[in-house]
Amino acid sequence: MLVSFLITPRSSVGQFVIESLSTLHYNLYDSSPIFIRRVPLVSVLSGSSISGVRLYSSAPPSNPPADCATLLPGPSVLANTGVHRASPSMFYLPGMRSLPFWTAPSSSTGERGRRIAFGDRVVGEVVAEAEAHWEKIREEYLNGVRGGFSITEDYGDSEGHASLHEGSWEWHSFLKGGVPANRSGEHGDISYVCPIATKMILGGEYNGGGFISQHLFKNVPFGYAFFSTLGGDSSIKPHCGPMNLRLRIHLPLLVPRNSEGNLNASCGIRVGGQVREWEEGKAIVLDDAYEHEVWNKTSGERVILLFDIWHPDVHPDERVRIVEMFRYAKDQGWIGKK
Repeated sequence: MLVSFLITPRSSVGQFVIESLSTLHYNLYDSSPIFIRRVPLVSVLSGSSISGVRLYSSAPPSNPPADCATLLPGPSVLANTGVHRASPSMFYLPGMRSLPFWTAPSSSTGERGRRIAFGDRVVGEVVAEAEAHWEKIREEYLNGVRGGFSITEDYGDSEGHASLHEGSWEWHSFLKGGVPANRSGEHGDISYVCPIATKMILGGEYNGGGFISQHLFKNVPFGYAFFSTLGGDSSIKPHCGPMNLRLRIHLPLLVPRNSEGNLNASCGIRVGGQVREWEEGKAIVLDDAYEHEVWNKTSGERVILLFDIWHPDVHPDERVRIVEMFRYAKDQGWIGKK
């Protein structure tokens, strides 16, 4: 789903306030691309128009949010070079470290354990916690989701994703659109049959939790955590995530092997210009703001636990303001469902 911004001008110097999340790509990309200013998000009001920029005729909100973003016209984009760069479809925050993958291939693991990009402590702690629980989480998936419990598959309820794949792709969600998935506390509830995975991801309300739950990309409409089951002979088309505010973690639980029992190139993921195969129990951290695609050309299912964390370069103060910005946009009906 392509979501974008309708903005109103503040002054002739080119500052804008977000008014609606619906039409930026159709109004401003034909003039100049825009970027989110790398300062604490500030409140701005409407003002005079800017020459050369076509705007929709729509009045600004009477009570703009206290923490809306300032958007600035940016430089022209150099396209069609064959070089892969982060290209989120909706929201870009400059000044952040960026790589397609933040984890090195398992073959690169040395005596110090997993190699993490930039030696980042947050990403390293997230990977360590996820990998420490992977076998128990796989058991929960097999006994709960694939066992005798009636856990409802909810991919079909995910607005805007249905056109991405070919073949079979199932979701069983813990976090959806930034909030915990519907839970009843009964046998048909994923938190009931998968308590270890639930505590690791959601923490807090489940008697503590750990490092992952502290950095979970929650309270933002684009935060997810779910078992992702990609069936045999299935694929997910090339696409870019909506923003560069998050990193996405894949914890492989079930991965088809080739006839020799080795990693299978027929089941893999491309992010930017790099291709990886999943290895059970070895977390992959990626930046889905890069173009990426997934394929499973085998006859077996590939199952991962997928979850999003805040990009470690987003300051805690910025997190609060970003959450408030999207809350306001959702309350106005500009994105998602009220």
